[in-house]
Amino acid sequence: DVYLSPTDISASGLTSGQGSLQQKTYAVSPFIEAQLFGLADLTVRGNYGQVQFDKPVVGAAATLLTDLTVKQVGARLDTGTRSSLYQIITTAEYLETDQDFEQQNVIGGLFFNLTKRLTAIGHIGYERITDPTIPAIRGTVWSAGGRFTFGTDSIVQLEYGERFGDTTYLGSVALVLTPRLRIDGAYTDTLVPVQLTLVRSVTDLLDQDGNFNVTTPSTPSIPDPTLVDGIVRDKDLRVGATLVNDLQTYTLTIGHTDRFYPTLVDNEKFFVVGLQLEEQLSR
Repeated sequence: DVYLSPTDISASGLTSGQGSLQQKTYAVSPFIEAQLFGLADLTVRGNYGQVQFDKPVVGAAATLLTDLTVKQVGARLDTGTRSSLYQIITTAEYLETDQDFEQQNVIGGLFFNLTKRLTAIGHIGYERITDPTIPAIRGTVWSAGGRFTFGTDSIVQLEYGERFGDTTYLGSVALVLTPRLRIDGAYTDTLVPVQLTLVRSVTDLLDQDGNFNVTTPSTPSIPDPTLVDGIVRDKDLRVGATLVNDLQTYTLTIGHTDRFYPTLVDNEKFFVVGLQLEEQLSR
């Protein structure tokens, strides 16, 4: 069976730096789903996105970022829950921008259920990243770790490995403390052009295991508009608590981002706290 999903389209715009920068982004992301002989599920997804900037207002001390166009195609092969003992996930991705940034990778993952609650995890693959501003990155990417399941919707997962020629960690947590209260958190580590930190429809295509995903992207981030063009290594930690009280949902989010700019040999750090209230008018 083959399914062609309706095209996912997202667009956003923002003003930052007290009106000093106007930014517009959009992305189009259609995908196809298929079953291969009843053995695995295949998802192939393409992305086309742009980030555009207007000129700063008169007198604003800001360095305007360059507009960016990105093209991406990715595929994910997943055995799913066909076996109670293991799950195999293989992903492949190609991404390029009009500023000569290219990223290609093929990564395989094995999830082996040691017990009903404990799963051993291993990833291995090859990655290549090229850009005029940094030395080319070529080589093996790998990680190993485990996942502990507390219940149907409660897990803690940690992995240790190597990526971008450096030690890296991956982690996620989802805890359902009560039927009304849950805690979610994740740590990610990516290397992209600074403008790509804005096109979340393109960059948020990894799931908690670091594999190609097809879920709805999150809200765009807002960078420092004084930064120049360049590559950024973005380490992002997010922890959130969600409380449901009848028709009201309260969400508290705490986040920390550490961005390293190889071309500037400098770091930029953010700490974010957010509170969101959603209320249904009826059931």
